[in-house]
Amino acid sequence: MRQSSITYPSNVYSIHHDQVLPNILWIGSEGGGLYKYNKDTEQIKLIPYTLIKDETKLLGTFINTIIQETSNTFWIGTELGLNKYDKNKEQFTHYTHNPQKQNSITYGIVKTLLLDRNRNLWIGTSTGGITRFNMTKNIFENHIHDVDNKSSISNNSILSFYEDKNKTIWIGTMGGLNKFNNLNKTFTTYTQKDGLPNDTVYGILEDEKENLWLSTNKGLSKFNPETEIFKNYDSDYGLQSNEFNAASYFKSKDKTLYFGGVNGVTYFKPDEIKENPFKPPLVLTSFKKFNKEVKLDKDISYVKEISLNYKDTMFSFEFSALNYYNSHKNQYAYKIIGLHNKWINIGNRRDISIANLNHGIYTLKIKGSNNDGIWNKKALSLKLIITPPFWVTWWFRFTIIISILSFIGIMTFYRINLLRKRNIFLRDSIKERTKELELAKNEAERANRVKSDFLANMSHEIRTPLNAVLGYSELLKDNIEKKENASYINSIISSSSSLLKLLNDILDISKIEADKIEIKYEAMNLISLLDNIVSIFAFKIKQKNIELFLEIENNIPTNIFFDELRLRQILLNLVGNAVKFTETGYVKIILKSKTNTDYLELEILIEDTGIGIAKGQEDIIFNPFVQQAGQDNKYGGTGLGLSITKKLVELMNGRITIKNKQTKGTLFSVIFKDIGLNPKTNIQTKDTKIRKKLKIKTKNSGIMKKPEEFKVLLNSLKEKWKKTQERFIIEDIETFGNEVLKIADKYNLMPLLEWSTLINVHIESMEFDELSKTMKNFNVIINEIDKEINEVTI
Repeated sequence: MRQSSITYPSNVYSIHHDQVLPNILWIGSEGGGLYKYNKDTEQIKLIPYTLIKDETKLLGTFINTIIQETSNTFWIGTELGLNKYDKNKEQFTHYTHNPQKQNSITYGIVKTLLLDRNRNLWIGTSTGGITRFNMTKNIFENHIHDVDNKSSISNNSILSFYEDKNKTIWIGTMGGLNKFNNLNKTFTTYTQKDGLPNDTVYGILEDEKENLWLSTNKGLSKFNPETEIFKNYDSDYGLQSNEFNAASYFKSKDKTLYFGGVNGVTYFKPDEIKENPFKPPLVLTSFKKFNKEVKLDKDISYVKEISLNYKDTMFSFEFSALNYYNSHKNQYAYKIIGLHNKWINIGNRRDISIANLNHGIYTLKIKGSNNDGIWNKKALSLKLIITPPFWVTWWFRFTIIISILSFIGIMTFYRINLLRKRNIFLRDSIKERTKELELAKNEAERANRVKSDFLANMSHEIRTPLNAVLGYSELLKDNIEKKENASYINSIISSSSSLLKLLNDILDISKIEADKIEIKYEAMNLISLLDNIVSIFAFKIKQKNIELFLEIENNIPTNIFFDELRLRQILLNLVGNAVKFTETGYVKIILKSKTNTDYLELEILIEDTGIGIAKGQEDIIFNPFVQQAGQDNKYGGTGLGLSITKKLVELMNGRITIKNKQTKGTLFSVIFKDIGLNPKTNIQTKDTKIRKKLKIKTKNSGIMKKPEEFKVLLNSLKEKWKKTQERFIIEDIETFGNEVLKIADKYNLMPLLEWSTLINVHIESMEFDELSKTMKNFNVIINEIDKEINEVTI
């Protein structure tokens, strides 16, 4: 042997025979790098290596695998990643895991490589699964184990690759054998439960019949990919050991398969392996009851039938297949016809125990195989007869059935007679009770009518004195100087206002229940009513700094036949609630309609961005005295407003619904059908979106035409106001305000029009502090108008 200054590797991990230069071997070592060995000159050369990236050196010292792509291109897997080696240029391209870069190989030591026939480089790692490198497109595709995905690779520790004759890629892992499905990029896994002797698959080779041979930690296995059947071989068949090594497998040109293990190398030609063709017969060798041997009239091997008592709840059989070569590998299976028809494989166990078998007739069948798994399909058959206890025999059951039927007949006759008598008693009792209930019902209805009639008839008598209390309390408030007394008056006003609101609601709902509400269908101007509603709430809207919108579809008629008073009451209640419960955002009044020649279907939507309705309360919010959850003293209320509104809507053949908006607030929908159209009706042709804001104007164009006539009318108003203000009765103030509203509308007096509107707003909302302040503005407005008249007449 020639001398060399280079130290030879002591622990070889991998060897590759150069495909172009047959005298060159490439040797990968454990920690010593890559060596180039010339068999002719016996010279060995160490390829320079590095532990940091340097394109002139190999990255890594543990050379786990070497494959050759072309005459000059090699792929080398190390503990630091993947190296591509250009032999001519003596340059390396390094591929390592980069978590910041998607197009990189997976993490872990590169343990094995495969270059398939589609120019894909398969890279198997120790802990990071597989990277498939498409060298044509320069794309890396990673496959790692996912516990939630059964179609992923079964284990991240990759030990071997193999591409079979059909271009199917097989992967050996620490978690079984995997087949790559190229169409959907998934994996099919085979493990011990499928027949593998062990889940650690070190090596994969293919024989000429397209069977795969697998080396594991528990022997060799022959796998048929078509039938998916495993045939396993252990040391009893002459293997060097049951344990094999990783990366230690090879197929020679003469089709011999080599597998290296812990005790040497096992090699063989698959075509020369012959299976044991003998199909062994099966014989019974023992019969036991409760684990005690039972002696029969003849030898157990000749017995074809055994009778047992129902008390024999546990018995067992022993048997044997007459195959004496590696007999401990004989396999057995059994089934009990009459209990189950599926063969139960019991491995190499030669006995079965049967417990708690019900009485009846069964057939026990047992079959066996030889050491190579060749089964004798002619099974041993034994008839089992379990005799029943006397209480399940046919004559005993017949006797019991006759006795039961006789007893049932007697009891049925007795029961029918008893039920007949009881039905007569119940019929008489029901008649008497029905009379009592009818009397009680009539009495309750009469009492309810009396109550409702009383409340409806006493409406004026109850409201008038309470209005007087409120009026005089307001007058006293301005004349009291002591703060303590003023607070008492404020308490009286607040309590009286709440009481008046409650009484108003109770009296309204009582009128409805007593049928005192009369619906009057008269010609009315729908648009004027809506403008009036907007004006009523304009002051409150301005105070709360929110917006009020009135949106009217193009086809809404202006003149209809309807009860204007009740429609006004409905709108005041719904819009009032929307304004009251909205702190930011807007309130919308939206009108939609469907019309034909004579009738109108009108839908009124009241939308707000307020606090909304609590979930689950949409169906009960219309009940009397029900307030939505979360409504505190800030909002107050009696819980009757929506109940009154619903009853009014239904009296007018309408329907009201409510729902919460997805964002914030509520949306009320009121639908009236078959509304008559006034022949003089006009269709609203302009979309309307109104934000009402009150302003006091100083010019009054209406008085320029007839100043003298208006001066007389103005003096009359002054006298009436003086008396109304002195009495301070809410109903009188409301009447005076309506009179002023008509005059202001006739003469186009904007200050008086807005003043009378505010009076109505404060009365409707029970805002008596604001009412008192607005009342004081009357004389100021009158003086301004008086001054304007004098300027005209001079």
